Amino acid sequence: VSQISEETKADKINKIKTSLENNDYKIDVKEIVRNLLK
Repeated sequence: VSQISEETKADKINKIKTSLENNDYKIDVKEIVRNLLK
C-alpha cells in the first residue's frame, strides 16, 4: 500500500512540475498539495 502511495505522490509531483514548466495552471495545485499531505 505504501509503495502505491509513494508512486502516486511522485506522479502528482511530476504533474505539478510539468504544469509549471508548461505554464499550464489548469491543474488545481492546491488540491494536489492537499492530497500530498494526506
